[in-house]
Order: sequence, then structure tokens, then C-alpha cells
Amino acid sequence: MLLPALNKARDQALKTQCANNLRQLGTGLKGYLNDFADWMPNTNGTHYESGMSHSGDYRIVLRKYYVGGNRGLWNDDDTLAREAVEECGKDIGLLDNHTDARLSFSIVSVSYPFTAPAAGRIIRNRVTAYRHPSGTPMWWDNDFMTSAGVYGEVKWWSQALLYSRHGRDLNFWFLDGHVASRSGIDKDMLWAVHSQSGKKID
Repeated sequence: MLLPALNKARDQALKTQCANNLRQLGTGLKGYLNDFADWMPNTNGTHYESGMSHSGDYRIVLRKYYVGGNRGLWNDDDTLAREAVEECGKDIGLLDNHTDARLSFSIVSVSYPFTAPAAGRIIRNRVTAYRHPSGTPMWWDNDFMTSAGVYGEVKWWSQALLYSRHGRDLNFWFLDGHVASRSGIDKDMLWAVHSQSGKKID
């Protein structure tokens, strides 16, 4: 009788920690936005699986806001050092012990185009473009054991790993600063929110 209760308490503690880590990442993003007049960093960069050096990873500019200083920024071999705040304790992928820093969360992809966007298309380089901060997710649970799509498309062979974290619920951090759980990742809705004027998560 005692063991199931302990396991349940442990799972709840890990879920709470995961949400708190996500909240800290969001607070760090807010700090960056405050320093750069609400302009987003270029987050259309790499994650650890891409094989590129640390210079191609957007965490280089964001880590000082949610970790502080240059602590643990990179290893001697040009790979990012691990930071606990970037990991969800319920992330099974952490057991693989990758040498590079695993990121258990997605951030919305923002790129700075070389040419002007097509007529009517919105490029969300500045967060003041969003009209519904409370309905605009910027960070969320995701699985990077495989190359997930930009807006959170999860490959069929890794869905079980992601959805085993918190049942069917995934944590999302919204631009107004709150964290909420939602059932699954709707990549089409996320794309719409970040590319069409006035859209928000329902």
C-alpha cells in the first residue's frame, strides 16, 4: 500500500518540477525581451541533435537570463553543457545520457528573413505583434530524441516517450507568464497562432 502512494507522490513532484522549470525558462525569455525592446532572439537555430557546434544554438543568448552568467554554457568540445532547468524530470530521453545538453522543451521558432515577407504574412520577430498573450504559447513540453517539426510535430515513434511524462497532458508556457496543461501538441494550431494575425490557442 505504501509503495504506490510513494510512486504517486514522486510523479507529482516531478510534474511540478517540470512546470517550474518551464516557468523559469519563460521568465528568462521575458528578461531577454525586456533588454531587447520585445524583439525575439533568432530561435530557428539548432538543438543538440543537429551536429552543429554551440554557436548555432539559441540557448547561447538565452541561458544567461534563466541560468545566470556563463555557468555551464559549453563544454571543451563545443557542445552545450547540461542544465537541469532545461530538462523535465519525467523525460525518458534523459536516460540516454547524451554528451550534449538535452532540451526537454520547444521554443517557438523565430527567424529573421533575408527578404521581406510575402504580402499578408506575419513574421513574429517582435512579441508586441501578438494580440492575445494569454493565448500565445512560447515554450512547451517536447521530445528531441528525434528531429521534431518546428511547431511541435512529434514523430510517431517517439510520441509514447513524450506522452508518458504527465499522462496525456503537456505543459505550455504562455506569453503572459502562466503555465497551463493541454492535451497533446496541435502543430497546426501552433503554426496559426504564430503566423496569422489575431490567432490564439482556444
